[in-house]
Amino acid sequence: MTSSDGIAAAAAEGGAMETVRGDSPTPRGAGPKIPESIARLLHQALALMTKASTAKLRPDELDSAVEVFQEPAAAIGMLQHSHQLLGNVDAYGEERMTLVLPNYLSMLHRLACEQPGLIPQVLMVLQAVLKAIGSTKMDLSRRVLAFLVSMLLSGAVDLVMNMAMAWSTSADPSLVRHFIQLVLESVEPPYSAFFARSMLAIMHTGLLARMRPTHGTLLREFAVGCQAVAFLPPLSNKDLDLLEELAKY
Repeated sequence: MTSSDGIAAAAAEGGAMETVRGDSPTPRGAGPKIPESIARLLHQALALMTKASTAKLRPDELDSAVEVFQEPAAAIGMLQHSHQLLGNVDAYGEERMTLVLPNYLSMLHRLACEQPGLIPQVLMVLQAVLKAIGSTKMDLSRRVLAFLVSMLLSGAVDLVMNMAMAWSTSADPSLVRHFIQLVLESVEPPYSAFFARSMLAIMHTGLLARMRPTHGTLLREFAVGCQAVAFLPPLSNKDLDLLEELAKY
């Protein structure tokens, strides 16, 4: 059973009733009946994901689904379904993913806004997506990275940077450089020590020698910003050498 099947079954269970001994309804099966309000939201979540797989979602459709994103059962089901669909390598052989992925990223963005406690799970989906796409469809990977940076700017700095460091160790260096560019274009000093140290770790994997000359200003600004950071423990010689190199760009 897929996660979307699970949502459908749970929603159906909300309406599954039988009458015994008079007019008192009792749930079928041994388990407790899902409240009708939750069953309704599960139906809406299923309908939204079905639409997302076939046509472009409009902003008003996402706005009207705010209660779906706020309901934990629906949100978790959508996350599980997103992970299964978007983390499937074979799915990206289909042209429809050019439509489907942006739709799901929009849903995940709304979900993260309504359920900040589920941001780690959203990032797990993004990491699975980046791994599945790799460098086969660079435009889609860049969309995911742009969404990742938006999560960073929303305040999930530690979570995003931890995920980005893990991803960068095996990612296509050109995508790592694109991520570095997006971050440096969006984040200005003063930097936290964790952010700056994490960026240095990512930069070590990005083959910075291949950065475009036009990115030199961004790299120099980062190096200058790091000079004002109180690193504890102190930076390694490797990191210090990198900062010296960046300052010369």
